[in-house]
Amino acid sequence: NNRIGYVYRAFNLNDSPTRVLIQMFLFIFIVPIIIMFILWNIFRLRRSIHVKIKNERDESELTVDG
Repeated sequence: NNRIGYVYRAFNLNDSPTRVLIQMFLFIFIVPIIIMFILWNIFRLRRSIHVKIKNERDESELTVDG
C-alpha cells in the first residue's frame, strides 16, 4: 500500500506538477539519450579494437594524407 501511494504521489499532477514534468522529461528524453550514448561508445570501442587487430596496411589506408 505504501509503495502504491508513493508511486501515485510521485506522478500526481495536482500535488506537484513541476516535479512530475521534470520526471517525465527525464524519462522521455535524458534516459534514452544516455542509453544511446553508452551503446554508441561500446560500438565505437569495439570498432577501434577491431581496427587495431587488423594489419597495419588497412590502418594506413584509413588515414588521409594532406
